Amino acid sequence: MENKKKDLIEHRHPTPATQKNVLAASGNQCAQPGCSNRIFDLEHETLLGTIAHIKARSEYGPRFDYNQKEEENRSFGNLLGLCGDHSKIIDGPKWKDFSGEMLTTWKKEHEERIIGTMDRSWIKPANSIIKMTQEGTKLQFTYWIDSKGNPRLHSKQQLAIINVLMSLNMQLHKICSLPSHLNDAKNSDIANVLQQSWAKFDTENSVLGDLMTLLAMNGNITFAELLGFLVEGNDPTPIINEGTKRLGNFANGEDVPLVRHWFKSDTTED
Repeated sequence: MENKKKDLIEHRHPTPATQKNVLAASGNQCAQPGCSNRIFDLEHETLLGTIAHIKARSEYGPRFDYNQKEEENRSFGNLLGLCGDHSKIIDGPKWKDFSGEMLTTWKKEHEERIIGTMDRSWIKPANSIIKMTQEGTKLQFTYWIDSKGNPRLHSKQQLAIINVLMSLNMQLHKICSLPSHLNDAKNSDIANVLQQSWAKFDTENSVLGDLMTLLAMNGNITFAELLGFLVEGNDPTPIINEGTKRLGNFANGEDVPLVRHWFKSDTTED
């Protein structure tokens, strides 16, 4: 009787979303302690490193675990970003020098270090490129440039905040533009349509409530960072300086048309 060959155990590749989350958490830097090599080069749209498995995807691969389920194998927790050199080393002839526990520690400590950098340069409209994975699926990389000039991917939380900021921006533009269009409309029919549009927008969307909700969703964004996101060039310094100057003028008793005199004190009265 002919012996039937046993099928090789081979788990599916991580999903594109999981791959992006791993790259985002890596800070575009190899997780091997002491290594500062980049994992990807967005300028040339080239992946320099790899998303490595802590426990191998295929049977007989380094650190393969027969007790590990497929979903765990292809999950965020079993993956780490490494440069090309170190990905070859941990899976090379001396792979036993790199236990699963060691690589998990590398991953944990590296990702905590990246989170602790507190670089806020990601608060601006995102850039993106589309690449094809080895499996033939499209993978969109949405990235930002950190304070050192290095490209980094947005985390899920960061990208969610960017989307909320974009929505807030659109709401502000709608609010600002409709009254202007109403004032400029010379044709009564056009003015009537615009007035109806504004009334519908105002009542159906509860403009103030929507704005408050959008602002609350970005509770960890400073006002200066919000201004930086909204103004052209992403530099809020000029408008902050102008605001500071006008506030000083108002505090010294000068008239500032933008400010309503809700309260008066001896600092503004003659």
